[in-house]
Amino acid sequence: FRWGVLSTAKIGVTAVIPAICDAENSVLSGIASRDLLKARAVAGRFGAPHAFGSYEAMLASADIDGVYIPLPTSQHVEWSLKAAEAG
Repeated sequence: FRWGVLSTAKIGVTAVIPAICDAENSVLSGIASRDLLKARAVAGRFGAPHAFGSYEAMLASADIDGVYIPLPTSQHVEWSLKAAEAG
């Protein structure tokens, strides 16, 4: 399963991304950020092959099967719906 992480938030970087990297059935495929340099830095740190400068770009990628959304709670519904719509 190819995961994308929809931000460079601390909980993703310190807890979820390491767990994805350690899982036998998962691959960290991409990191998205509103700041492409931050996305590249986190992707490089964890060996993810893709960095995206927008959340929409990651959701449109054929290289992502599912997403983890460590955004503020007030944004979870919006981005969960966008992820579902993107497939």
